[in-house]
Amino acid sequence: MKSTATGAEVVASPYSAKTIDAAIQHLERVLSLGGVSVVLSQRYWRGRVRQIECTPGLTPGQQARVALLPKRLENAFSAHRENVAAFSASADALLSKQ
Repeated sequence: MKSTATGAEVVASPYSAKTIDAAIQHLERVLSLGGVSVVLSQRYWRGRVRQIECTPGLTPGQQARVALLPKRLENAFSAHRENVAAFSASADALLSKQ
């Protein structure tokens, strides 16, 4: 397991050259399905991205894919917050009619 300091935090990467593609693909798939905020916290997903980012020996192609993950993650969180707000507003409207 490799570790890298990011600010005051030390992030350990559990990934190797053999497993990193699967980890990147998993995050890309979760982000495309909109499942990041449903079960696990934002902190968890950000930690997963940091682990991938600090994995040594990423190829240029992997680095390019990894560079997109933080923005995609933030977009997924924003979409989730908007969905929750819309649902809450709809529920409030329905309850106020009763």
